[in-house]
Amino acid sequence: MENILFDANFLYDQIGLQRGIGRIALAYYHELSKTCTVHVLIGYKPNAEQLIHKHLGEVAFVVYMPLQDMTLALEDDLYSRLSAYAQEHSIKYLFDPAPMTLAAFKPIRYPFPVHLVFYDAIPSLYNFPVQDKHYRRGIARYLYAEYIYALSLHAWKDYENFLCSKHPHSVVNARVLCKRPNIFQFYDPVPIGERHNSVLCITSPAPHKYYTRAIDIWRALPETIQRTHTLKLLGMFTDARILVELEYQLFREGLRVEFYQSIDESTLRTWYRHSKAVLHVSDYEGLGLPPLEAIAYGTPALTYRGGGGLIDIADVVYTYRTENEAADILTRWLEVVPITVIKEQQQLLKDWIHETHCMGEPAATNA
Repeated sequence: MENILFDANFLYDQIGLQRGIGRIALAYYHELSKTCTVHVLIGYKPNAEQLIHKHLGEVAFVVYMPLQDMTLALEDDLYSRLSAYAQEHSIKYLFDPAPMTLAAFKPIRYPFPVHLVFYDAIPSLYNFPVQDKHYRRGIARYLYAEYIYALSLHAWKDYENFLCSKHPHSVVNARVLCKRPNIFQFYDPVPIGERHNSVLCITSPAPHKYYTRAIDIWRALPETIQRTHTLKLLGMFTDARILVELEYQLFREGLRVEFYQSIDESTLRTWYRHSKAVLHVSDYEGLGLPPLEAIAYGTPALTYRGGGGLIDIADVVYTYRTENEAADILTRWLEVVPITVIKEQQQLLKDWIHETHCMGEPAATNA
């Protein structure tokens, strides 16, 4: 089997592990482990071994990088160290499954080919400026990759057009593949009587996530549903002052809306399975993982008809354009959980996974 280096610095991003990129990165690790001998590359922190064991299991080869001041400030001799390691172990390439997380701090220069995973749509195409310097550095890394695994061909096409408009003389030499790992395990829907009177929305305060759209949709629901159901917003809500003011305002309106910064994996799985619906409100995404996960767990998903990767999944999920349209669909679902819709969406997702550009096969159905 080929020997490869696998960049595992995404393990330090606990929010990413919960919300999307980290979860997909883990799936890539398990897929590659079936056909390659994987050497894990990670910045050293005291909890590195614990994170590796928790998320990756037993790993035979681990290469530690120096970490300083919470950034990946590398020693001058790292290049030569990696060169020696690559020669000793016949490393074929580095696989970086999350170049937009902590790995974006690393220099682009490596002594071996690099394979990267492309996630993101381009914010400026959807009226949001690209201001984050780490985002810019992450994008620059794609120019140096040998292979790019684009989870969303639409998001990649947006990026390619963006690059050509901003840098007409730049050439992306990498070969682009749409190889998605098998990230889904399918479950039978939970019976209606065992579900909570809640709708889950995985989001964040980032502008393109547009979490206020979820609140506006909730305001458009009939009062009978507002009084008996709860909207759960899960995301990086760290500004306590703003949250307190918003929660008080919503309480005054009689709306049951709860904010959560993070939950553990077991709780997330329970919320996916026992919510009556999952609502997605972003203007654009690199893929749009939460609604797809919801479907696999047996809960209907409703997604804004946005750009980037959301175009790819539009045939799998139910979509909406306006808050009132979303409220109408949710009203029907919350009154009677649509088991037929769930099974239809699960079949569409299985068909989507079976496309020829997918790395894995759907997991078996679990009761």
